Amino acid sequence: MRILRAANRAAVAWKNGGGVTREVCAVPEDGGFEFDWRLSIAEVRAGGPFSRFPGVDRKLAVVEGRMRLAIDNQKPVELGPTAPALAFTGDAQTLAEAVEPVVDVNLMTRRSRYRGALGRLNLDRGVVVGEPDAETIVLAMDPVAASDRDLAPLDAVWLEAGAMAAITPRRAAARILVAHIWPVPPPETD
Repeated sequence: MRILRAANRAAVAWKNGGGVTREVCAVPEDGGFEFDWRLSIAEVRAGGPFSRFPGVDRKLAVVEGRMRLAIDNQKPVELGPTAPALAFTGDAQTLAEAVEPVVDVNLMTRRSRYRGALGRLNLDRGVVVGEPDAETIVLAMDPVAASDRDLAPLDAVWLEAGAMAAITPRRAAARILVAHIWPVPPPETD
């Protein structure tokens, strides 16, 4: 179990140069845009096009504010702090409109190597997280404990496949985001 403190994250320029992202964790670590998977947090103050990431699948959850996303010229989808994470491809032409200033969490997985899931949990008591075949990252939105280690808002815990952790709210209730990343099995050969 690795604790990843929000205070230790450096701001990194977006691929399209239009803003900054703070990387929570990635494989390979320090791989820049050549990641197999990456979980990051971005602040969006103004609308504009998303960076394209060919061959990458994205899951995006808004944790503060509201935004509309138009993906490949389809009807815009509005996202806010209670909406489920939205899945779309990094190949898509994606245009964002910030209805209010936004903080979002973005899980990106290179589809030839990994698949991912990103979901919200509202806790009124403890829960055990982890998957036998997946990396698991818990991102705190409110103060929680991860196996008795305190996490402040936006701190995270990274569990290797097979590892488990008890996540407990430090107040009456707490919100967390949970990401799971599974390796894609290699193609079968004769």
